Amino acid sequence: MSAAAAGVTPSQRKRKYDYFTRAAKNRSADIEDDLTDAQLVTTVMNYSIDPYDFDDEQLFKMALIIFRYYDLPNEFDIDETTIVHFFRIVREMYESENYFHNFKHAWGVMHMCFQILKNGGERFLDRFDVFTVLIAALCHDVRHPGNSNAYEVATESYVSKKFSKVNEVCVLERYHAHVTASILLTEDDVGYNLLSSMNQADRERFVQQVDFIILGTDMAKHVILVNEARDFASRATSEILQCNSTSSNVSANSQASSAQRSSVRLQRGRKSQNSSRDEQDDEPSQESKSPRSPRNLSIMVSRHVSTQLLPDADARLHLKRVIVHSADIGAQTQSIEVALKWVDRVYSEYRDQAERERNLGIMTSPFLHDLKEDTKVFSTQYSFINDVVEPIWVALTTLIPDLRFALDQLVANKTYYQGLF
Repeated sequence: MSAAAAGVTPSQRKRKYDYFTRAAKNRSADIEDDLTDAQLVTTVMNYSIDPYDFDDEQLFKMALIIFRYYDLPNEFDIDETTIVHFFRIVREMYESENYFHNFKHAWGVMHMCFQILKNGGERFLDRFDVFTVLIAALCHDVRHPGNSNAYEVATESYVSKKFSKVNEVCVLERYHAHVTASILLTEDDVGYNLLSSMNQADRERFVQQVDFIILGTDMAKHVILVNEARDFASRATSEILQCNSTSSNVSANSQASSAQRSSVRLQRGRKSQNSSRDEQDDEPSQESKSPRSPRNLSIMVSRHVSTQLLPDADARLHLKRVIVHSADIGAQTQSIEVALKWVDRVYSEYRDQAERERNLGIMTSPFLHDLKEDTKVFSTQYSFINDVVEPIWVALTTLIPDLRFALDQLVANKTYYQGLF
């Protein structure tokens, strides 16, 4: 099958898999003085952001603000000029012609990971972990051709032949991980090596973890990641219940002291009845400890879980891929205005693939060929939220309760779509 028949663009045919030359020519040695502009700082802290509202230079600046938020330049001794050059290199690794799988989507996933982290996910991770999450998110779809794994395999594309593995079809995710490793393991003097200050062992560990996280964005692994997210949530709530049980036994042996503490809690509770959750007393009342209330149980987790919940690196690694995967499919947790724009983009890419499949006389995913009517799009989107996105976000929100607003928005968006078909 010819490259043209397989849907490969002329630019892809001419490219000799030189990942860096074209981007390196576009590097600028200057970073504008307004990188910490107050408006951009305020903007990047918002949850619902449409990257299409900003040009790439503004996105680079906001990405750097995220890196500064976690002090990554100082922690890993990276010059900020190098960081911005890296962003530009990665931008060039994305196909701007794609409706959905492009740099704007990648930036959006990184930004959502940032939101997950700063709303509570950071408690379970160290800075090395945060660094890997942000890089994996930004790079997770590099060189994406705008097709599905099934399409790549059916058309016997270069990617499918080079990156296939027995019993797995995640050829694109392997491709993305391969390109990302090529960028990260480049020579120190190219001007965009983020890992130049790390020793060899840490470099290899960093790249291996980013590789693992990117492979976790394969939708074929979704059920596995949902179960992992539920396991993290279960471990968290179990530890809190055990902690509460121990506290109750101690309290039983000191009734006078307990009565005094209860009185204080009651008084505080009355004062904060109409306050935000952050202003509430750190210790929940006995009533809020009831395991019959998932929302209250989540609040208990928020108040008591420590970073020691995930003391080993392997557990943190699995949580990191849950975070990135949740962000990758999490656009529908944003405001309905932003969510609808992402719906239009992803389904435009679906329709584009369906048209190429019709021209080739193949059908890799039947649902792609039934998206002509808006009612079908919205019913499909409703099912995607209900069956795919919501289960993992329910688990994630149980572990990170301050994300409850995002889950509530997801449910509201699902209800909105339900009313359109």
